[in-house]
Amino acid sequence: MGFSERYGFQPKKVFQIEGVDEELSNGLWNIVYEFLQPYYLNDFEDLFKKVWIENLDQRLEAVPMYSTLEYIPQKCLLKLSGVFEKLPWFKKYDLVEFILNIENNGLIMDSRGAPRRNYIKKMTQNILIKHNSAYRLVNWQFIPITNDQEIISIENLSGQKEKFEPVKVHFEKALSFLSDKEAPDYENTIKETVSAIESTLKIIFNLPEGTIGKALPMAEKEGLIGSEFKTIITSLNRFSNTKGIRHGDTEISEIDFATAKYFIVSGSAMINYLIEKNPLN
Repeated sequence: MGFSERYGFQPKKVFQIEGVDEELSNGLWNIVYEFLQPYYLNDFEDLFKKVWIENLDQRLEAVPMYSTLEYIPQKCLLKLSGVFEKLPWFKKYDLVEFILNIENNGLIMDSRGAPRRNYIKKMTQNILIKHNSAYRLVNWQFIPITNDQEIISIENLSGQKEKFEPVKVHFEKALSFLSDKEAPDYENTIKETVSAIESTLKIIFNLPEGTIGKALPMAEKEGLIGSEFKTIITSLNRFSNTKGIRHGDTEISEIDFATAKYFIVSGSAMINYLIEKNPLN
């Protein structure tokens, strides 16, 4: 906390959930500007086109170019800055998320030869924390989670062994549904999280056609879980089935963000636990 906030000259910021103030907006723009510096890029023109056309849906002839039809990087960035300032708050997050996930950014390096993407990731997290954003960058997506332990639990899942790739696929879908800032889908967040837990158990016990109901007794018998843990997983599965989530219920859902977030956080912790305790490793 700085001097002005510490002594009450400037009110302490609350978490910015559905909006960004000028300082946070400037921070998000600085991420974009830093990422698109031509000095670090193999192909500024290609990357800028992806941002300009695919993410922002802008007209191509509006891009500043030399007479030789080469792009003018600093003028391009200035033009982009003007467009960025007019974006709704959630589109600003969209743009930052987009550039961090462009396929060719593995080729973008800083002057020391380390992946520049990781430097940008750290920069992004620092800006989000400094300006009290209600979002954090998790698995290269902005997720409305503000507790560091929750983030660690989710990110640990992405580092699990290759054979658990189907688990990661389900879980990344769950994160995507939760992180959609225009139309978050809490029902599918829960569905994919429970499917990720089920997939974990099926892989551990080699049950390609199995279900949670078939796998849990085996997990208990092998000492992977105790009766209490079995009850927790059974309850999560029963909740998702009772609400019709996993069977395409057409009724209007009462599932809210807090419930979906609980499934994401507790689900990731359970999956990490099951994999670490796996007696068949």
